[in-house]
Amino acid sequence: MQDPGDVLWVPVVQLAGNLAMAGYFYQRFVASQHTWLVRPTFQGIRQALAPSFTLGASRGLALLSFNFDTLLIGFLLNAAAVGLYSAAYRPLTAVLIISATYGLGLFPALSRAFSENHQQFRELVLRSLRLTAICAIPVG
Repeated sequence: MQDPGDVLWVPVVQLAGNLAMAGYFYQRFVASQHTWLVRPTFQGIRQALAPSFTLGASRGLALLSFNFDTLLIGFLLNAAAVGLYSAAYRPLTAVLIISATYGLGLFPALSRAFSENHQQFRELVLRSLRLTAICAIPVG
């Protein structure tokens, strides 16, 4: 971003990305269900929303937890202190994002291994913990 007015493009680009993603998944739905109509039922909506609320609350609390320190500094001090803190914290943020991405990518494999073979799940957990330790020890 070169100009403060460029900030206005962020929600436009995000909306375009979300619409493209929704279009892609709708196309995949049509291909798998052989119909373009979505016929939701009350029971189906309820079954889908229950885990969604749990996941949404979890994501919201994680976001609050991740940004709480910056919010607290903003309330207690001033914008300059927030800027200095954020700049100093940026390298650690990159490491945290990488580890979170690794965890998100690992979750489907862990779920599949747990449901199919508990021994395979145990081995996968041990390998992932070793890899996490190898990467985390130099950082912290």
